[in-house]
Amino acid sequence: MQVCKLCRSGTDIKKSHAIADSVFKRIFRVNSGKAIAFSRDEEDVYYSSDSWWDNQLCGECEDRLNEKYERYSLQVLRAQKGVFNRSEHRLIFSDVNLHKLNMFLLSIFWRAANSGHVAYKNVVILDGDNEYLREALLSDRQVPISRISVKIERLIDKTREGGFSLKQLKDIVISPFCRIYGADKTKHISVCFVFEGFFVQVFVPGLKLKQRAAAGVIHKSQRFLSVPYLHLFDIEEVVELMVDGYCKHAEGKSNIKI
Repeated sequence: MQVCKLCRSGTDIKKSHAIADSVFKRIFRVNSGKAIAFSRDEEDVYYSSDSWWDNQLCGECEDRLNEKYERYSLQVLRAQKGVFNRSEHRLIFSDVNLHKLNMFLLSIFWRAANSGHVAYKNVVILDGDNEYLREALLSDRQVPISRISVKIERLIDKTREGGFSLKQLKDIVISPFCRIYGADKTKHISVCFVFEGFFVQVFVPGLKLKQRAAAGVIHKSQRFLSVPYLHLFDIEEVVELMVDGYCKHAEGKSNIKI
């Protein structure tokens, strides 16, 4: 018997995924049950079927988060729910439940912060915010944007030749990393996620009033969401990771066949 990290009841704990298991299953399904994995901490580039799970939630809480947020939000991100308009610079999501989408992304952040899996070792959260999010997820309570803000951008590759297609970008999942913005008195930390072809940032504390007007910042009461495009290679942390992986492969520290 263990204690569920969400409802805190003593019960059997299930395998729980911060980034949804269905994200990994979709990638594994088209790659013979595995994916190419590498990190700056590991020596080699290798094949893996690890979906970054940890024992966290009871079955009831796992079902609660999946039913309330995950299933619906993944359909939104996969253009299976709502209305989408594409322009040269952004996507416009309309006729979608932005509260559910926001809570889904916050649930990923909260699960990652409480996971013991090494993939989420860089995700940090203060005790007060941890407890606040736990109670909000348990009761489906809105989280004020002033306390925790979420921003989402659609990944693209502007490379003229040999770049990643949109389909290939959806197959990239990156271990979350942190950024620090501002001076000491106005410091913000953002925890950054890459999955399903999107770049997601969770800001703690929440963004200031002027910053909240930026495209991609989720306002739960809005009727639509403007999601700007972001060139993959404009993300410095991603570039450093890919260069490191390429160098390891070039040096023979890899069992990947290309």
